[in-house]
Amino acid sequence: MISIKLTDESEKLQIRSLLDNYLKELNPKWNVELFKNFDKYWQEESRFAYGIYHSQDELIGFCFVNKFFKTKIPCDWVLSELYIKPEHRQSGYALLAVKSIFRNHKGKWEISIFESQQAKTFWKKITPSLFETIKEVKSDEPGCEIALICQ
Repeated sequence: MISIKLTDESEKLQIRSLLDNYLKELNPKWNVELFKNFDKYWQEESRFAYGIYHSQDELIGFCFVNKFFKTKIPCDWVLSELYIKPEHRQSGYALLAVKSIFRNHKGKWEISIFESQQAKTFWKKITPSLFETIKEVKSDEPGCEIALICQ
């Protein structure tokens, strides 16, 4: 069983550690210092840092939601980052997490997909079951290969 909740300042260091692992998976040269907007997720009303918890207390991942679009297509929300620890992947937890987040934030979504075949496969597999309309567009963001516009 998993739960999803907005994180607070007390969980920021744990999220930062997970973010560092996530970025290194994407590119071994990347680290959390490159993620300039990290602190803003606890400071700005237009950014949301969700924790993904296993058995109510073990933080196994995170999801960042904001309103800062990487494409020129108007949307309501951006799912900019999603991470599950490797040992908890292939368990359905990411799907449960995003379903919960999409229910909390209704509307048109931009889902940013970095240059990762695993991420592309995941999103292209699950989005048809969650949205009626899906459009793939090229992203202008460095490192972000494509975005899915979903409604």
